[in-house]
Amino acid sequence: MLAVKPENNFSNSPDQIATLLRNKIVAGEFKRGDKLPTTRQLTKDVKVSNITITKALNSLKNEGLIRVGPRGTFVEFGTDVSERTKISNSSREIAVCLSSISIYHYARIFEGVESSNADTKKNRGLQIYNTNGQLAKQADTIMRILDKKSSGLILVPCVSETTPPYQIRILQSASIPVVFCLRGVEGIKAPLVGWDWEQVGKIVATEFLNLGHRKIAYIAGLKYSMSETYERAMNEVLKSANCPEMSVYYGHNVDNYEDGAMHDKAKEEMFNKLLSNPQRPTAIFCNDGTSESLIYLTAQKYGLKIPQDLSVICFEHTRRDCVIAKKFTTIGADHFSIGEMSLSIVDEMIEGKRSIDDDEKVLLPITLSDNKTLTKAPA
Repeated sequence: MLAVKPENNFSNSPDQIATLLRNKIVAGEFKRGDKLPTTRQLTKDVKVSNITITKALNSLKNEGLIRVGPRGTFVEFGTDVSERTKISNSSREIAVCLSSISIYHYARIFEGVESSNADTKKNRGLQIYNTNGQLAKQADTIMRILDKKSSGLILVPCVSETTPPYQIRILQSASIPVVFCLRGVEGIKAPLVGWDWEQVGKIVATEFLNLGHRKIAYIAGLKYSMSETYERAMNEVLKSANCPEMSVYYGHNVDNYEDGAMHDKAKEEMFNKLLSNPQRPTAIFCNDGTSESLIYLTAQKYGLKIPQDLSVICFEHTRRDCVIAKKFTTIGADHFSIGEMSLSIVDEMIEGKRSIDDDEKVLLPITLSDNKTLTKAPA
């Protein structure tokens, strides 16, 4: 009979018990068709009440990981060991799961996928999913992908909450290959297409220093691994040049990427606070690349000229067809190419040319535009 032994520091909550069982199922320790211990045995093993065990099992049942019948509870998820390295082509659909479909750089990823799919002439269907940066929606999307038996998934993981590894293991155990865009998931081996985050921070800080800037600020929307890496890399360069540590502003930490009004209000407050300060910076790196117009208008409000009084570099997140945006110096990678490369890698995994747990990192070139918002520090 299968055994369930809690780990150290184990709590007796239904969520923790569900996580314990889920991890064993996803890892293959409990295989498809295996009969789980009875509720009575589980209460004895885990030392909790029948009600707690029932709640935990109901969670797994709702996720499609187990089935409960008159003869007991059985593992429903997984494949035979001999089949785990094979990619199922029961569906020709490839899923593309984005944190937002309204933010331009995410849309460009899908455009790259779409363009590459048309060029390959493999007639794969594409299904786009929007999580709004919410982990619960991402989990729901993954269950839909499992149910549809999609051929593969191109995923931009959520940043408002950490993606748990089991969400990806469930897909890989079902022989559905996953390719990460922009960022990966800790503890998971899968290809990643993005760029060198540290290099971005180092390039920006070096550019500012070379132009004589000593009062430097960094602005980001969400505080997460990428934005924190930019901050750390910039400060390392500044420290090595004996430059004062830069001012850092994070605007918001909300779950819903689509709430544009909330984001704009947070950014407006941030720029006002920054530029109204008598000790304001002479150079800003804005990781939120949708704020060019707001920076420009706020600078005007305080009688500042860009770039004479204030040099600005924005991360390339936005369309360049706006008159103001075209004038801003930007740094970034080509998100369209990220989409193209991601589809190419998924195709290789589906065709057996690349392992499902391949962990290659494909880092695209970083480019710094030569536009008009970067100049020498004012005297």
